Amino acid sequence: MFIFLFLVTFTAGMSLSGADSARAQTAFTDEILPDYLSETINSDSHNYKTSTVLPDIYRNRDYELIWVDDEGLSTLGEKLYSLLSDADKRGLVVDDYNLNEINGIWFSLSRQNFQEASPDRIAEMELKLTDGFLRMMGDLALGQLESENLERREFSAEHKQHLRGVLERIISSGEFYPALQELQPSHQYYWQLKEELAERIETGEQADVIKSFKLNLERWRWLPQDLGDRFIIANQPSFTLEVFEDDRRILDMKTVVGETNRETPDISSRITHLVLSPRWYLPNSIAVSDHLPKIQEDLEYLEEKQFRIYREEEDRFVEVDPKEIDWQEKNQDNFPYYIWQEAGPQNALGRVNFRFPNEHQINLHDTPDRHLFDESYRAYSSGCIRMEKPLELTHYLLEEKNDWDEERVQKKINEREETLVNLPDPIDIHLTYFTVKPDYEDGSLNYYGDIYSRNENLEQALEFD
Repeated sequence: MFIFLFLVTFTAGMSLSGADSARAQTAFTDEILPDYLSETINSDSHNYKTSTVLPDIYRNRDYELIWVDDEGLSTLGEKLYSLLSDADKRGLVVDDYNLNEINGIWFSLSRQNFQEASPDRIAEMELKLTDGFLRMMGDLALGQLESENLERREFSAEHKQHLRGVLERIISSGEFYPALQELQPSHQYYWQLKEELAERIETGEQADVIKSFKLNLERWRWLPQDLGDRFIIANQPSFTLEVFEDDRRILDMKTVVGETNRETPDISSRITHLVLSPRWYLPNSIAVSDHLPKIQEDLEYLEEKQFRIYREEEDRFVEVDPKEIDWQEKNQDNFPYYIWQEAGPQNALGRVNFRFPNEHQINLHDTPDRHLFDESYRAYSSGCIRMEKPLELTHYLLEEKNDWDEERVQKKINEREETLVNLPDPIDIHLTYFTVKPDYEDGSLNYYGDIYSRNENLEQALEFD
C-alpha cells in the first residue's frame, strides 16, 4: 500500500497536459537531467557504495536515466523499488539498499510538478536506485560478506563487468526475474529455504527464526554458483553427506566431523583420486598432542596401533627403531619424527580415503570406529570427515572405470596394499555449515545445533539489528 500511494502521488503530481508540456518534459528528461546526472556522478561529493561501478554504467549510456521517465518512476523503476522493498524476504537487510533515502527523495518530489522538481534531487534518486540495485544483485550472487573474515564484500573487476551485463539485460528485457534466477544459487535447498523465509515473514514468525534463515541463505551464497554436474555436500551441523547428480540425490549417509576444538572448515574443492588401504601419515600436531602421551605411557601402544616411526635424512625417510628413542624427553618442541600407521583394521582412515586439494589437509575417509554412527551428536574427529558408507561412494565414483569393479576394490582392501586410484571423472565437494536445511524427501525444514558457535559472529557481522 505504501508503494502504491507513492506511485500514484508521484505520477499525479508530475503529469502535465498539452504538446508544450510534453515537449518540455522530454527536454527535461533527455537533456537537463542527463547533465545533472553527469555532474553528480563525476563529482567528489557523492558517497555511493558502488561508486567504482556507477560512472562507467552511465558514461556508456550517455547519462540516460534508467529508472526515471517523464512521469516519474518508469515501469522498470517501479519494479526495482518493489524488489528493494522486499529485500528481507530474500534474506537481505533492507537498509543496505538506500530505501530510506529513496523514500525521502520520492516524498519530496511527489509534492511538486515534474518541471518544478529539483533536477539534482531526481539525479540523486536515480543514482540511489542504481546503487541499491547493484549492491543487491552483488549480495544475491556472492553473499554480503567474505566468508573468510566476515567483512563486507568488495566489487572485483570481474564482478563489476558481470553486474553491468546483468543490468543491460534487465534494461533490454524490462524484467528482473531471469536475472534473479541466474544470479542466485541454483540448488533446490536454497530456493526452498528462501521461499519458506518469505512465508514466515508474512506470517510474523519470531525474529530469531527469521535470523537463522537469513544466516543460512548467506552461507549458500558463499558457495560457487556452479556446484558441478554432480557434487557432494557434507554438512557439519547435520553430520550428513549427500551426493547429487543432475539435481537428484544419489547417496546419503551419516558422518563424524571435527570436535569443537578442531573444527572442520568450510571448503569447496574437487575429489581427484582415492586411496584404497591407505596408510595414515599423522600430522605433527596430532602425533604430539594425541599420541605422544600414550607412547610415553606404554611403548607397546605403537605396536597395538601398528605405528611406524620415520625420520627425514638427506631428503629421504628412514625408519627408526622406537626402542632407540628416549620418548620421555620428547615434546612439541623437539619431535623430529614422522608417524605412519599401516593399512589394516586399526588404521584411522579405514579402508578408503578420498583426497581433494585444500590447505587444511582435510580428507574424507572410512573409519574403524563404526559405533560412532549410532550416536546423534557426532563431532569427534580431528577435523577430517569420517563416512558411514565409504564403499558405496567408492563404487559410485569408479562405476565408469571398468577395470575397478567391486571385486577388485575388495581384493585390494583385503591385501592391505596402499593403492592410489585416479578418478575418471573428478567430483566437486562442498563442506558446508547449514544449521537449517530442507529435507530432500518432503521439503520439511530440519534445524541443527550450532556445533561450532559460528552463528553469533555471522549475525553480528550482518548487523540484522
